[in-house]
Order: sequence, then C-alpha cells, then structure tokens
Amino acid sequence: MTSKVKANGEPSVARQRKGRTSTSRISSKHQVTVPVDILRASGLRDGDVVTFLITRDGAIEMRKELAVRERSWQDMLSALANCASDFPHNFDWEKERSAAWGE
Repeated sequence: MTSKVKANGEPSVARQRKGRTSTSRISSKHQVTVPVDILRASGLRDGDVVTFLITRDGAIEMRKELAVRERSWQDMLSALANCASDFPHNFDWEKERSAAWGE
C-alpha cells in the first residue's frame, strides 16, 4: 500500500473516517469482521492465521500465528505453555535456559 502525498509534498495524516469504529459484531455464523484501522495497525493480511486466547483477567486476545519456519524455539515453547492455564505469564525464558544449560 502506498502512502498518499498531498500536492505540496507533505504526507497526509491518517484520520479515522466518520462512522468507522474499532468495534465489530459477531454474525450468526460466529464470524467477526476486523475493522480496517485495526488491520492496518496490526499488519494482518488476507490468509494470515490468528489465534484467540483468553487471559487470566478474562480479556480476549487475538494473535497472529507465525509460519513454522518463522517461529523461534521461544515462540513454540510459549505456544505449548499457553495450553496450561496455570503457567506463569512472567516466565523468564532466558533465565531458565541459562539455569538449564549452565550458561
């Protein structure tokens, strides 16, 4: 997507259009449309896979899934750890790695 440039050479400031919101409604088929301003800010594109998570405080998070070749070992271990609801969210991977490997 190219940026718009005014006639005087200054880039235009992104503004939210009248009537647009950052909310969406769940359809009868349980589908949700992600608002365009959220898509642009997050960098999500057609075909991206997203994961929905429920946090400890009950909030819902939507995260973009990385392709396996783009994942680091921390990402994969974190995805596995998220399966356990009692896993601490402030877990320090580097500290645990250092302790396990004596680095």
